Amino acid sequence: MPACQYALVYSYQIKDAFGVYSNLPAFITESSKTFTVVSNNFAHGGLYRVAVIAAVPAGYPVFQDELLINLAMNNGCSQDVVTTTSPAIPSLTYTMTQTGLKTWSPTWTSSVAGCPLTYEIARIVNSAPQLLTSHETAALTHSTVDGSL
Repeated sequence: MPACQYALVYSYQIKDAFGVYSNLPAFITESSKTFTVVSNNFAHGGLYRVAVIAAVPAGYPVFQDELLINLAMNNGCSQDVVTTTSPAIPSLTYTMTQTGLKTWSPTWTSSVAGCPLTYEIARIVNSAPQLLTSHETAALTHSTVDGSL
């Protein structure tokens, strides 16, 4: 409370890195200066800067102060363990021709439900993974419906 004994009025907003304020997202609520964060959406994960702004009521001399609180909302995906449930794509060299098509349908399970799952294809050169060339990429097709390659 300021020395003048005015009762402060509090507001709560998100402040971005550029100093722009926005309303608290729906999954962050405030009641009696207590914040509650509830979300099952992995897209909500990230760092939020919550600005607690205290000001004297309108009609009195201007006084305002701000406290920034860093709120890290982690989604658990960094601890996710992905396990294959179908035979892995073998580490063999294939000569692909127009008539020599081969389909793989990899499947896996995740220990944290809802985390995005991806897989990558690379070629190994001198024991190091390398990006595929445009010619190699052109020979591959991927189904986003069932994950087949």
